[in-house]
Amino acid sequence: MKLRLKYHNIFSLAFLIVVSLPLSAQQQDAFFRFDSLTYRQYLDHDWKNLIKTSKEAFAQGFDYYYLRMRAGIAQYERGNYMKAFPQFRKALAFNSIDVAAREYMYYTLSRSGRQQDALIFYKNNESTLKDRVQEKIRPVRNFSFDLAWHFNFDTNYRPLFDPGTLAGMEGYQIVTRRFFNGSFLLKHDLGKRVSLTHGATFLNKYDYYYSQGATTVFDSYEHITRQLQYYAGLAINPGGGFTIMPAFHFLNFSSPRLVYRERGFGSMFVVPAKRDNYMLGRLSLFKHVWLLDNGLGLTASNLNNQNQYEADYTMMLYPLGNLNLYIGGTAYGLIEDPGTMSEDRRFAGQGLLGFSVTPEIWIETTVLAGNIKNMATHEGFIVYNGSETVTGKYELSLIIPTGEMTFSLRGALLNYYSTFTDSQGFETNLNKLEFNGLTLIGGLKWNF
Repeated sequence: MKLRLKYHNIFSLAFLIVVSLPLSAQQQDAFFRFDSLTYRQYLDHDWKNLIKTSKEAFAQGFDYYYLRMRAGIAQYERGNYMKAFPQFRKALAFNSIDVAAREYMYYTLSRSGRQQDALIFYKNNESTLKDRVQEKIRPVRNFSFDLAWHFNFDTNYRPLFDPGTLAGMEGYQIVTRRFFNGSFLLKHDLGKRVSLTHGATFLNKYDYYYSQGATTVFDSYEHITRQLQYYAGLAINPGGGFTIMPAFHFLNFSSPRLVYRERGFGSMFVVPAKRDNYMLGRLSLFKHVWLLDNGLGLTASNLNNQNQYEADYTMMLYPLGNLNLYIGGTAYGLIEDPGTMSEDRRFAGQGLLGFSVTPEIWIETTVLAGNIKNMATHEGFIVYNGSETVTGKYELSLIIPTGEMTFSLRGALLNYYSTFTDSQGFETNLNKLEFNGLTLIGGLKWNF
């Protein structure tokens, strides 16, 4: 939708006369020059030069409603929605009842990806915008689901295990062969300032299992682990560009009983069934400032029956003032089991670059590197609680929005390693085995 500001010559001329009275002759000349030039550029749709001229006028101290509206419309028409927003906000400071400025304000917020801010602004101005804007509090704002499949490039693990290097040790080692998981998410408006995102994930993982006892050694390619997960997160908007996001993630981990009978001697080994519940709680605070998002997050969890405390800082920049280009990253720091013999500190970093190839195609590239185990990313939604430690994840995403639906296809190359775990459940850093794997993810999202 393209909006146009309607001018009424008589009122515009009267306004200019009143404003120009206190100015000196030289200032009056500059004022009329800037006003007539920006008005002509507005009529000619010369948005690039209008932006340049309005900046010059602001620099010389000229600031009034029509100039702000023209500057805002120029930025809006060039798709620089984040840069247009402060212009319309200042225009409303000059003329708080203007309907056109309010309509532009709503669309700049909506097209900047600040949907909750747009909903708040609409509800605060519903009496003047309801005939122009189609917006409301939606019991279900969107629904999405993803299907993922991962496989390890290595297929023969048995030669990698040499019992001689683990002489006298009792314990086990697990290597992921492949896994499949499916997840879905629902987003609900709980009011103009609060939204809820929640959903579930099912994971089915097939492992290579190596076990070593005092007198026995056995392995199996038939070890299976399953995980059911539920995630819920709130987005609370108190105003001022802030967003408060508490989140909760519950994980139910299980592994069925495994019976293995050794050939030849006929010895039978049993790996007992295992079931555990893990929980993760998180609180983050984001602040939007012009072209920049900044966020701080704190996470507490008990993944793999250990206590983790994680802190992270996120920064995202939108250089063009819209969603056609965004670049940023997150720094993570984690301490596990603080104050104990097994205390461990881990660090990781993630970089993200996203850009629009065409109005219908977006590409995202993500790099995650560090020592990533018992750690959470994406506001606590993605949890790394596997038996291996991930050292690198390199992801490429293709995103195609089509009307009310968005299709995505992602591929991620993972580097990870596995080590021997003793009978007490502690990693020994012995028999370190490094692997590479590929994850393919397809997703659909519907907006209502």
